[in-house]
Amino acid sequence: MATYTASSIARVSACPSSEALPHVRTAVSPEAERGTAAHEFLFRLHNGELREDALAAVPEAHREYCASIALQPVPGAIAEVPVAYDVLRRSARLLNVSNRAYGQLAASEVAGTCDLFIPAPPGGVATVVDWKTTHDVEGMERYTPQLEFYALALARAHHVAQIRYEIVAIDERGQPHFVIQRELDFEDLEAIAERLAQAHRAVGVALAAAGDHLLRSAAPWAPSVTEGDHCRYCPAWRSCPAKRAVLDAVGRTPEPNGATYLLVQDLERWAELGREKLREAVREGGPLPIDEQRELRFNQRGALQIARRREA
Repeated sequence: MATYTASSIARVSACPSSEALPHVRTAVSPEAERGTAAHEFLFRLHNGELREDALAAVPEAHREYCASIALQPVPGAIAEVPVAYDVLRRSARLLNVSNRAYGQLAASEVAGTCDLFIPAPPGGVATVVDWKTTHDVEGMERYTPQLEFYALALARAHHVAQIRYEIVAIDERGQPHFVIQRELDFEDLEAIAERLAQAHRAVGVALAAAGDHLLRSAAPWAPSVTEGDHCRYCPAWRSCPAKRAVLDAVGRTPEPNGATYLLVQDLERWAELGREKLREAVREGGPLPIDEQRELRFNQRGALQIARRREA
C-alpha cells in the first residue's frame, strides 16, 4: 500500500522527499481534538441521531463548540465514506472499514475517507464535501488536492464522468462558510489522475533514493525538498534538511526582510518542540535541576518556570 493517505496528497505532491524522510507523529493539539469532535458530531447527525443525543456523545470540552455548528443533515447524504484509489490502474473501490483502519491495500492504492458524499439528484451530479474547523477561513485553497482526490476516487468508484466538490470551513463561532465549490468534468478528472500518478512515482523515487543512501552512508539523508504551506503539519518536519538548516542560523543576524519572518516561525517551532520535551520530563520526573540554586518546574498556572531550588 502507499505510505500516505488522502490527507497528505498536497504535501507529497509538492515535496515527495518528505515521505521518505523519518516521520515523527506529534501530540494531538487541542484544535485537532476539536476538529475530531466536530466531525464525529456531524457524522452522528447524518446517521440519523437526534441533535441532543449527538451532542451528548461529544467530549465536554468541545460540546459548546459543536452545539454552535450551524449545519443541518443533508437528506440522502452518506457521511464518512472510505475509498481506495489505485493511482496506476486509475480505478477506485469503496471500502467496508471504519475509523480509517484501511486494512490491506495494493501497493499502488491510496486510501482516504470523504466526510460527506451526496449522491447525484435527477439530472444533476454527485458532490463530495469536506468539513474543516478553522480560524483561517481564507486559507482553504491548500486543501484542494485532498478534495480533488476524493472527487476522482468517488467518481471512479461510481463510474461517473462528472462530480462536484465543496470545502466547508466552520469558523470558531460554528458558522459554516462554503468557501470552495467546483464542478469537475471528464478532462478535469483525467488531469487529477495524472497528477496523482506523477506524485506517486516521485514518492517511489524518493523512497528508493533514501534506501540506497542508507546502504551507502551512515550520515543522514539530505534530499532536495520544497518548502511551502504543506510544511505546516509535515511529519518529517524535524528531519527535513531545510528546517534543520534553520538551527544553523541561530546566532546569525537575519536580514530584515519579509522572508525573515518565515525563519523566525521555524525557530519558534524548534523552541516549542524543546519546551514540550521539557514539559514531558517535568511531568514524569518532577523538577529538573539547572544549577545549585535553580530548577525548572511548573508554576501554579501549569507553565514552565525557572525558580529557586526547594529544600530537600
